[in-house]
Amino acid sequence: MAVIFYAVGGEGMGHATRSEAVIKGIINKGHQIVIFSYDRAFDYFSENFAGEDNILEIKEIAGVNFIYEQNEFKLGKSILHEAPKIDAFFLKNTFVIINSIIRYNPNLIITDFEPFSNLFSKLLKIPLICIDNINFAAKCAIDRKYAKLFSNKFIEYVLDFDGDYNYITTVFDVPLKAKYQHNTSLVGPIIRDYFYTNVSEEKDFILVYQTSKSNTKLFPVLKQTDREYVVYGFNEDHRDGNLLFCKSGKEKFAKDLISCKGIITNGGFSLISEAVTLNKPIYSIPVKNQNEQEMNGFYIEKEGWGITSKEINIDDLKKFLDNLERYKTNLENITFDKNDLFNSLEERIDLLVSKYKLPTRIKLITGIKTGYEKSIYKIRGLFHIKGKAAQWIPSPK
Repeated sequence: MAVIFYAVGGEGMGHATRSEAVIKGIINKGHQIVIFSYDRAFDYFSENFAGEDNILEIKEIAGVNFIYEQNEFKLGKSILHEAPKIDAFFLKNTFVIINSIIRYNPNLIITDFEPFSNLFSKLLKIPLICIDNINFAAKCAIDRKYAKLFSNKFIEYVLDFDGDYNYITTVFDVPLKAKYQHNTSLVGPIIRDYFYTNVSEEKDFILVYQTSKSNTKLFPVLKQTDREYVVYGFNEDHRDGNLLFCKSGKEKFAKDLISCKGIITNGGFSLISEAVTLNKPIYSIPVKNQNEQEMNGFYIEKEGWGITSKEINIDDLKKFLDNLERYKTNLENITFDKNDLFNSLEERIDLLVSKYKLPTRIKLITGIKTGYEKSIYKIRGLFHIKGKAAQWIPSPK
């Protein structure tokens, strides 16, 4: 039995729902978990793991939130809004993680793209497993249209989520780069058991989900068709013509996803992976300037599972609706093993834990002091904050 820190990054709920499935698999093997997360994910874990014996604690950390307007990611506004908080994030997360390390002395850290846990595992030499979809862009041989984008290079070389072992969850037929094959595996979608154990008759409606409430351009276009649309993401409960708005609820949303004819969404990977698993055609309208979503949309269309548009328009919407059966047939030709990750994860955990010698309390505290001093340079070396301006400074070697 190991004590494992599981840290969840990302502002979207996709990281949380994926991590929920992984955490349940781990605690079923008898391991004890301390969960680190923020915002909606923290609330989600607090609700879903309340009273679970093998969850030692659920700790709230700080994280970055982005600004969206009219389905567009606003990089400049996000930097101005979040940059002044970086020092406070650093202090809070350092305090929370270091105190937790002193208290629990973990055998292993698992991260779903949470940067502080990634950093401290490396500084303190605690074994690390990365489980995420974001590394797909950095470690797979993606189309050259996206390979050289700054955001993907930033993920690969600056954030550097490269653990003792890495699992990248994907639905796309893209191989790993050769240099990462020694410590990385591609696995199929990691989704909740609910989607495998619940079957529902397909109904004649399209499910619509939006990451941001700002994309109101959808509605006039959807109303130009005679289809029924069930809309999530706007935190409303009402009907407007052929649009039925529903407040988000985990089980209700899952039930509607299982029974819909297809989905209209942005380009977030978790919902795409659920849709692909359930053979639901996808109309992807990526958030502008969000490169990961644009890449996901590109591969959806390339695989023949649906279409993608920069903005919703009636021509593309009609094309999607007219070809639902063709997309569905293409989706039915692929299958994933729901145990793909779990077939090797427990063996990987046991191997890393058996090789790691837990430090004494004195050695642990000494290592934390050294690691803390190094981490100041590594984190502030990315963005040194002065007022509202983010200024790049190099980290000392």
